Amino acid sequence: MTASKYVSRHLPQVPKKGKKEIPACRLRLETYLKNELSKLKNLHVGSPDDAHTFLLLERKIADKPVRAYFSGEVFDYVRRAARQEGLALPCEDLRLFLRVIPFVTEVVISIQYFHNQILDSKAGVTCRNKRQIDQNLLSANLLKEYLYEYIEQETEPAHAAVITRYVRRIFKYVDVGQQIEKKWNSYESFDQGLYKNMQLHPEIEAFANLERITPLLETLRRFYPERSDYANAYLQRIALTSAALFVLNAEMILEISGYKGAERDRLLEFSWLYGMMQQVINDNADVVPSRFNHETTEKTASDAFSDARNHNVTLPLFLHLENMRLASENHEQDLVKSILQRPFHVTLTNREEERMFLELRASGALYFSIDLGKYFAAMAQNSLAGSASDCQTLLSLCEVAEWNRYIYDCYNKKDPQNKRLRKRYKDSPHYAAIIALTGNIKSHQQAVCLPV
Repeated sequence: MTASKYVSRHLPQVPKKGKKEIPACRLRLETYLKNELSKLKNLHVGSPDDAHTFLLLERKIADKPVRAYFSGEVFDYVRRAARQEGLALPCEDLRLFLRVIPFVTEVVISIQYFHNQILDSKAGVTCRNKRQIDQNLLSANLLKEYLYEYIEQETEPAHAAVITRYVRRIFKYVDVGQQIEKKWNSYESFDQGLYKNMQLHPEIEAFANLERITPLLETLRRFYPERSDYANAYLQRIALTSAALFVLNAEMILEISGYKGAERDRLLEFSWLYGMMQQVINDNADVVPSRFNHETTEKTASDAFSDARNHNVTLPLFLHLENMRLASENHEQDLVKSILQRPFHVTLTNREEERMFLELRASGALYFSIDLGKYFAAMAQNSLAGSASDCQTLLSLCEVAEWNRYIYDCYNKKDPQNKRLRKRYKDSPHYAAIIALTGNIKSHQQAVCLPV
């Protein structure tokens, strides 16, 4: 068993297609996005040698344009559903839905990454590097203006108005989510119980509604009765910083295409859950040591444990702190907690990274958090169960929760620590509870799904 066999390095493999067809599909998408990028660059009025403004966008297009892929597949799903139901779509402009809107989603996430690097001190954009902070701010601002100009230039006025409205809403929700993270998801808030005072605007409360995952909330409340409100605050936050991009993208496609059929609610539910899954996976990936050299478009390997160093209590850190607090037999010093109490963005030694990685597995927190990511994937797949339209491509997007390069590092059987700690976790009530939850979901999905 090798890591490369399970690593999801590019777009998910499309079921029922040969391996030779996958690169062609990926290459076609990349070509479309590069063509749109050239149009965006023609709007640039800054210095001719300014490559930084488009740096992240170029990398995303060349690496894993997952959001663009998601956008295109959503439209294909809508179009299949409409035909299945005998509905005529008012708009089926293939260039708009398969090129322009997917490209817009990649520009949006690139702008967010510029901001995120500043907020989380990633990729060398730290308080000690004012020049890089300035560059990121200016690049994000310019790219946003070019994006609005591109939308006006490449789409008809009615469609431009709708796309711009949704893009602005995505930016607003993400920024509100970032505010929640900094104020209510901090270690200070967690430690002092400040998160209990969090109040959201009715619009935000309605969007970040957690009723669809009530069984999960009840499970967390049973294990962590004193801090279950914190879990709610965290999940509401990631609904804004992650799920919003996918849900609002799908909603925008539904509005422009004019589809009002039976699959509408299923699709929006899938998009919300898929976005939640993505953020949980990202938070788990953050606690894998830098020695594994997992670099992405927006962060470097040295960004490992940036959440802890920024005092941002994400899901695996929350689970760890609570598991350690509730373990009456525990008398060992908790390095994870110690890092959260140190000055912001301290530099960790390799030894400290390894010890934190061990602590997060020993407490069962990391394994439990990985399984919670799988829970969201199962919920997302279940939301499309019984769909009359072919949804296999969308379902395949969730496979990354089952196995990815970060999970491999946590499960690698060649590591004796993993084998021992994984066995301990499997004997825990946490594992039994999440397996029961996920198992029930998958059983329901198998019962209602019919072969396509």
